[in-house]
Amino acid sequence: MKTSGRSFCWSKSRRNADAFEIVDDLAETMNLTKADTLSYMCRDYVVMKNKERLREMQSLGLGH
Repeated sequence: MKTSGRSFCWSKSRRNADAFEIVDDLAETMNLTKADTLSYMCRDYVVMKNKERLREMQSLGLGH
């Protein structure tokens, strides 16, 4: 049976238990589901990486 790309399973372990707590806390704070919270965090990560690249370019005199 082939699964669609629309879902995945995230297993909790001792190694990533802290990440589960972060998602739970943020989901409760923002009143979102865990899935929506993970999506938000991923989109926010992309924004932060783009800002970091811009700062690096500016420090090299390449940005605005």
